[in-house]
Order: sequence, then structure tokens, then C-alpha cells
Amino acid sequence: MDVIGQSIFHFSSLHDRISLGKRLYELLFDETLYDHIYQWSLTHPHTGSRRDYWPKIFNDINESLPSELFKRRTINCKLRLGAKRIYSPKLQFVWKDVEHEPAEKGDWYRDWTDLYYLQKNDTEVDGDIYEDYCESFL
Repeated sequence: MDVIGQSIFHFSSLHDRISLGKRLYELLFDETLYDHIYQWSLTHPHTGSRRDYWPKIFNDINESLPSELFKRRTINCKLRLGAKRIYSPKLQFVWKDVEHEPAEKGDWYRDWTDLYYLQKNDTEVDGDIYEDYCESFL
């Protein structure tokens, strides 16, 4: 697998975000993937750019000229012949640092049914998002 992870379609939904977090946790600590993920993370500092994990497709330097007309650069998850990589800047150049207020006091649950979030997922998580991820960029 070139890329592993999970997708979410309704990020505004607290339920969907919690479920996503649980699935990502399962992938990260899966005994067959953990050593590979850990070793990869030691050699790839996180910058927030997609270049961190897919440098053949993305670059943190914009290789295109401002006047160029838009043209799809990929086909079947590979750059087209002669196409420039897709610009994916480092986060430090896109977003300012934000100071957050301290977390509110109290617990996160509202009633006893929230405890179901602490149960292990029943469905198997394989992490294969290659095709879905390829469709998400141009």
C-alpha cells in the first residue's frame, strides 16, 4: 500500500469524527503495520504537505506558472507524462499559529450512551484508501 488511512465525508459530525479516530487508531497500532509506520515516521518529518508521503505526485514548491491554464495532471494515480507535480505547501506557510483557549472543564460525555464510543470497532479496518484518495485530487 502506498497510502493508508481512512476517509470521512461528514467532518462536522462528532460521531463521524470519533469513529474516524477509532479507525485510525486501529490502523496505527495494527501489529502488521506498526513497525513499518513507526520506521517511516522516523525518516519523514511531518510538515503538513502531501509531499511528506507522496513526493512523486506532490511538491511543497509550486512548479507551475501563474499564467498556465488548468490541466488535469494525473491519470490512474500517476502524473501524466511531462506534468508538473501538484502544489501542496507546508502548513507553516499556509496557516498562522493559533493560540487556543484551554479546554473546557468537565467531561466529554453527555449521557451514558456515549460510553459506546469506548467499545472496540466490530468491523475490520484495512486502511486501503489508495483509489479513493486518488480521486480526491486533480
